[in-house]
Amino acid sequence: ATASQDQLRESLEKFSLPTGAEDVKHFQQVSAVCLILVFLWIYFFHIALYHSTIALTVSTSYFQGDLAEHHLCPSVGGCFGAPMVVSLGNIFRYHLGSLAFGSFALMLCTVARVVFEYVERHTKEATDQNLLAKTIRCVTKCCINMLYGCLRYLTQYAYIYIAVIGEAFVPSCCKSFQLFAKYPAQVALNTLTTWALGFLVSLGVPLALAGLAFFELRDSLVTYQACAIALMILAFIVSHMAVGVYDVIVTTLLICAMRDEELCGAQFMSDSLSHAAGFGRHRHQQVECS
Repeated sequence: ATASQDQLRESLEKFSLPTGAEDVKHFQQVSAVCLILVFLWIYFFHIALYHSTIALTVSTSYFQGDLAEHHLCPSVGGCFGAPMVVSLGNIFRYHLGSLAFGSFALMLCTVARVVFEYVERHTKEATDQNLLAKTIRCVTKCCINMLYGCLRYLTQYAYIYIAVIGEAFVPSCCKSFQLFAKYPAQVALNTLTTWALGFLVSLGVPLALAGLAFFELRDSLVTYQACAIALMILAFIVSHMAVGVYDVIVTTLLICAMRDEELCGAQFMSDSLSHAAGFGRHRHQQVECS
C-alpha cells in the first residue's frame, strides 16, 4: 500500500497481472483498505486476548478449591507471573477462534461507522436542505453508534465468559444477556464503579504528577510546560491501562460470584464478597458444583 508505482508494477508483472496506471492505482487503494482492515482486526483481537487472559487468571484463582478443571498448572502456580503465562497458553490453545470471531464483529461494526461518516461528510450539504433526509441521517448515525457501543460492552462480558466457562463466542454472548437480565443491579453497580474509578484515576494522577513537577521545574516555565504535557500524556496512558486491568478483574469476580451462587451454593465466596454482591453474609452449605 505504501510502495512506489514502479515497485507495484514490478510486483504485478511477476504474477502476470495488468500493469497499467489505473490498475496500479486501483491495486494500491485496495491494498490500503486491506491494511486498515487487518490493523483494526489485530487491534480488537489484542484487546480480546488481554481481557480473556486476565479473566482466566482471576477465575482460576477464584475456583482453585475443589474444581479440578481449574488446576491448570500447580507446579508453577506459585511463581511470579506464572498464572498469567499459563492462562495465556490455554487461551491460545482453546479460544483463539472465539476471540477472532468477536474481534471480527467489532471490526465490521467499526467499518460501518467509518463508511457512514464518510458518506455523511460528502452528503451533509444536500441532506441539510431536506428535513426528512436529515432526520434519516441522524437516526441512522444514532443507531450505528448505539450498535457499536452495545456490541463493545457485550463482547467484554463475552470474552470473560469464554475464559470462565470455556464456551464459544455466541453462547458466551447469550450467557452475558442472561447475566444482564438476572442481575441488573449488580451489573449496573459494577459498571458505575469502574467508570467512576477510571474517571478519577485518569484525571487525578496526571494532574497530581503535573503539580509535583512544578516544584522541580518552577525556575523554567518553558521547560515545565513541555515536561508537564509529556508527563500528563504518559500518566494518562498508564493510568488508563491500570484501570482497564481493574475493570476486567472486577467484572470477572462478578461473573464468578454469580456462577458460584447459582451452581456451587456460594461455597467459594467470602463473606465480604457475598455482601458486596448483594447476597448478604449468609454462606450456603457446600454442594457439588453442577
